[in-house]
Amino acid sequence: MFNKTIIHIDMDAFFASCMQLKHPELKNKPIVISNSFDKSIISAASYEARKYNIKAAMPLFKAKKLYPKIISIRADMNFISNISSQIWEFIKTNYTNKIEIASIDEAYLDVSDLILNIDVLQLAKNIQKDIYNHFNLTCSLGIGFNRFSAKMSTSLNKPNGITLTTINNFRNNIWPIPINKMYGVGESSIKILNHTKIKTIKDLALLSDAQIYELLNKKGLVLKNEALGLGSDYINYLSSEYKSISKETTLNTPIYQYDEIETIILNLSKCITNKLVKNQLLCKTIEIKIRYKIDEKIFDKQKHLTSKHKQITLKNHTNDLEKIYNSAIDSFYNLYEQNKGILLIGVGVSKLIHKNQNWVQLDINNQINIDKKQIDNALKIENMIFNINKKFKKPVIWKAKDLKKSSK
Repeated sequence: MFNKTIIHIDMDAFFASCMQLKHPELKNKPIVISNSFDKSIISAASYEARKYNIKAAMPLFKAKKLYPKIISIRADMNFISNISSQIWEFIKTNYTNKIEIASIDEAYLDVSDLILNIDVLQLAKNIQKDIYNHFNLTCSLGIGFNRFSAKMSTSLNKPNGITLTTINNFRNNIWPIPINKMYGVGESSIKILNHTKIKTIKDLALLSDAQIYELLNKKGLVLKNEALGLGSDYINYLSSEYKSISKETTLNTPIYQYDEIETIILNLSKCITNKLVKNQLLCKTIEIKIRYKIDEKIFDKQKHLTSKHKQITLKNHTNDLEKIYNSAIDSFYNLYEQNKGILLIGVGVSKLIHKNQNWVQLDINNQINIDKKQIDNALKIENMIFNINKKFKKPVIWKAKDLKKSSK
């Protein structure tokens, strides 16, 4: 046990930093990622903005009160996703392919083999320096003996820092961290723990199994294990680059008309399908997300941020626009409360795999025995469509049924 060395990379204020990269005139200026209307929610804030206590999940009007000259800009997700892909591909090419991409801006590296020839701190410095030199972006690195120790170490020295946590200094480094900063402790757990004397990770670690189980059930036992340094060191570097893909839009005024809603869901489904096709991925679960207009004049963060979700899991993986769109629409109508105005609509897909993992992507009357020639022909068509779209760097050709749906 504990024979691995794991580096967790977390790109610093990634969304905001990428937009500063795209717009050099915003470099070193306090910016936030959000829509321009006052009640929109900030999804990311640059470190310059954070100096004024402006944070993600804050409404824009509150940020303007803290700093009236704050700059609001919408995220260019295509640009940001492209930068993310380049960074992780750079790590794979120049350091190790034992990488698990946890999200668009963070990843775990199993560097156990690499440190046979180099000190781990020097390796981390090299990675950090190379990312900055090649992408003009900073990142923070946590080095640990398992996933949790690496992840928590990253947060101790941000931005542009490196922290090494070993079995010997785990308690000194990790135990003083406030419990609400512990990875895996969500809002529902915080509400429960706020009524106790558990203020730090150390407090949680020292509870008996019976005490933590009474508070948080089985999840509590998992968290206690992590707090004791006994968490998993497994890095799933064979998994898909993306865990999920989602796209959402926030509206300036609430909408009620079904045709408007369906058009937005179709456009969101197209964006997601484009990304699946571009990355040769298939999905199995499709989710719809909506947020209703809040009637109260007084802003209530909890109510404002509450979204409704509904998902469908398909029998087979797909990157077919029609299936994704229809699943999203079905979920929407099962979720929607009639005559309520909608301010946000999102579509997401998950349970992703690379298309090569899915022996064949066909829908020929759900036949069990499919003629090999049909399979070969179908795969040739899929590959031809993919290669043409790749050449033009955007979808320019679709299957007929997709084109028919997208033209409605």
